[in-house]
Amino acid sequence: MRLKITLCLLLAIAFYACNKSNDAVPSSASIVGNWKLLSSYNITIAGTQRTTADDGKPDILAFNTALYSENVSGQITSSGTYVLLDKYQYAPGYYASHVLKTDSLIRGTYAIHVGKPDNLFINSISQGPDNGSGSVYLRVK
Repeated sequence: MRLKITLCLLLAIAFYACNKSNDAVPSSASIVGNWKLLSSYNITIAGTQRTTADDGKPDILAFNTALYSENVSGQITSSGTYVLLDKYQYAPGYYASHVLKTDSLIRGTYAIHVGKPDNLFINSISQGPDNGSGSVYLRVK
């Protein structure tokens, strides 16, 4: 009986002494960091086509405070500066908020959903019932 109690006590101490790994990516509402493409979609008159990212060819967007880079399978495909615009006029009288601009290209509207893990959504600015596109990214280390 004493052996069972001692064993239970040792197991309880062992479980208590173990802590969670610190490998988790910290959650943040900031775009700064690395983002891995999870999926994309394209809306046409024929319907919505969803495409899951190829894990064999990871597409990573990396942002620091002023620069970005995009690499696919470890090869940089584009890089430069980026700006987050609070208000962007894309047509006379039409405005979009939270717009991501890389170099001179408007990538679209962006939204960061903070959670475990964080998600970055980049969508075309003017989506309609038969046109539009977007991508979903996951924050990674």
